[in-house]
Amino acid sequence: EQLEGAISTDPSRTLSYANLGQIEAAKGDLVAAEAAYKRAVQVQPQAPEAHGALANFYWAAGRTAEAESELKAAYQVAPKSLAVLRSLATFYVKTGRYKDAEPFMKSYVDSVGTIESRLLLADFYLREGKRKEAEAMLVALAKEKGLVSVTLVMKLGKKLLSVLDPNIFLGNKCRSKLLVVRSEEHTSELQ
Repeated sequence: EQLEGAISTDPSRTLSYANLGQIEAAKGDLVAAEAAYKRAVQVQPQAPEAHGALANFYWAAGRTAEAESELKAAYQVAPKSLAVLRSLATFYVKTGRYKDAEPFMKSYVDSVGTIESRLLLADFYLREGKRKEAEAMLVALAKEKGLVSVTLVMKLGKKLLSVLDPNIFLGNKCRSKLLVVRSEEHTSELQ
């Protein structure tokens, strides 16, 4: 009731409509929930959060085409939003459309730039059979971050380790670091 009062006071409160949609869905009133989510989009069509909330509702209801449409709408209004990029990548991965996921994953990783996000993209490449792309990313990480990065790669286990070829590293310094990590720090993980 308080939420409905807040909305009636200021109908432009997009997140209030999205919250109302969550409440209605939790109560089991999916018609009212969908209406609230749609109202959030109508009130502020430039708000990616509104499109994302409606997309989540559609996804939960098994309405994947409508979920995709709302995620694309969110991307149209906020193409650099990390939440939108991550949501689209996740959506396409979960629906088995890996080729569609890749550009959004790359954009997300390029924007975030963390070691962990780059390792996830390398893992994605491996799962897709793109060994060269995974290898290039891991080699670049190892060169950029040195032993710390190689250590993180090693922690991911045999699958990622199999991609690394010590001969690719230029110079003995990198190769010897990799071999040290292999032989001393992670022997138990690699067996």
